[in-house]
Amino acid sequence: MVTTLSKAKYFQVKTVKNISKSVWILSVVSLFTDAASEMLYPIMPIYLKTIGFSIVLIGILEGFAEALTGLSKGYFGELSDGSGKRVPFLQVRLLD
Repeated sequence: MVTTLSKAKYFQVKTVKNISKSVWILSVVSLFTDAASEMLYPIMPIYLKTIGFSIVLIGILEGFAEALTGLSKGYFGELSDGSGKRVPFLQVRLLD
C-alpha cells in the first residue's frame, strides 16, 4: 500500500529548537574555519609575490588549487554518501 504525505507534512521545515547540539557545534566550527581560510585568499598572492614567485606561477598555482578543490568535492561527496560513514569525512574536512 502506497501512502502519500500531505504537502504540509512533506515540506515541513525543522525549527531551530529541533537541531541537535552537535550540529550547532559543527556548524559554528565550520563557519570559523571557512572564515579563516577566506581571509587568506587575498593575502596569499601578495605573500607569494614577496617571496619571489612570478605572477604567472601564482596564477597557475591558484588555478590548480581551485580546480583540485572543485573536482575533489564531487568525488569525496560521492564517496561519503556511498560509504554511509560521514563522521571521518567531517573530521578531515575540519582539519583543512
